[in-house]
Amino acid sequence: MGWKLCLLLLDLGVMALLWLTLTHFDQPPWKLALYAWSSLVIKEGVGTGHADALVAFMLLGLTLALARARPVAIGIWLAAATLTGMRGKPRRSGRGRIAQTAKPSKRSS
Repeated sequence: MGWKLCLLLLDLGVMALLWLTLTHFDQPPWKLALYAWSSLVIKEGVGTGHADALVAFMLLGLTLALARARPVAIGIWLAAATLTGMRGKPRRSGRGRIAQTAKPSKRSS
């Protein structure tokens, strides 16, 4: 329940950043409703606990920092957005420990 509350707060943060981004680019604010009323955002975000709101929050923050040309904020948002990426899915090893598995990289010849 705590994780879903965090995701709800992140979704509200995404909407706030989206509002700021829309006003910065002189876009009509009704476009915010396209995100807020999306059934995918409601069902997958808070409903099932997917962390997509975290990635959206970081990328919108980065977009706004880039639009306002703030170098320090760009670095902070870019670092935060990079750290939210997942490299592999944790899985249980045979002894009950959680092991990190990464997908093998494809090498071109």
